[in-house]
Amino acid sequence: MILIFINKKINKQKGQRFNAQQKAFSLTLYKTMGKHAYNSLRAIFKQIPSIQTLQSVLHKIPVHPGLNPFILRHLESVSQKMSMKEKVCILMWDEVSIQPKCTYDIRKDIICGLEEWGNNRNAKSRITL
Repeated sequence: MILIFINKKINKQKGQRFNAQQKAFSLTLYKTMGKHAYNSLRAIFKQIPSIQTLQSVLHKIPVHPGLNPFILRHLESVSQKMSMKEKVCILMWDEVSIQPKCTYDIRKDIICGLEEWGNNRNAKSRITL
């Protein structure tokens, strides 16, 4: 993957296009390294996707409260190809404080926020996996 980015640097294409694999790899780097380290890497390899490009990829992924069935199906299909030893992992839970807020999603034409699960109370925190 890194060789592809180096070749792009040598060829110096205008109007860069990145395939899904390159975006996924860059997104992994960005989420692992953090914003400042990724920008430092981008200063060296200018032919890797910008943070704005990576954020636009993330915005296209539909995320809703609760378990994501797409991710569960993907994990199931990947785990079927793994040995028992490869399936050993650590699950980390974290509680995040949230503020009551409503926002309007222009793309979906919906109002988001204040999710209520039938107990007539709004959440003050959420659990993330």
